[in-house]
Amino acid sequence: MPLPLWGRCALLALTLWSAWRVWSVHLSPRGRRVSEVLLRADDVLEITTAAGIAEARIVSADLVKPWLTVLRLRREDGARVSLALLADNVDAHAFRRLRVRLRHRLARPPGDAEGIREEAS
Repeated sequence: MPLPLWGRCALLALTLWSAWRVWSVHLSPRGRRVSEVLLRADDVLEITTAAGIAEARIVSADLVKPWLTVLRLRREDGARVSLALLADNVDAHAFRRLRVRLRHRLARPPGDAEGIREEAS
């Protein structure tokens, strides 16, 4: 059964809005795309985007696997952020250390910072 004209227009509008949202948030050079993440010894993440550097704390690690880690973060301004780290986008050694740290919550010596840099696409 074909959709009426108003239904097709509504679906087209939603599809265009979704495409614009994906572009403006995730793909645009001025969006919120994360280009670098630095995990400091005090468990604070420094997140670098086109807008600048923001600090965030890890609220939870929803998924910790060798190929994918999903973190839930709370920025200093109170906003909640989800961050998916894929194994092929980060340094292998730093990614392994992060996973071990998340799984075991081991204490680290003060002043030891570990950088995780995503490849820019």
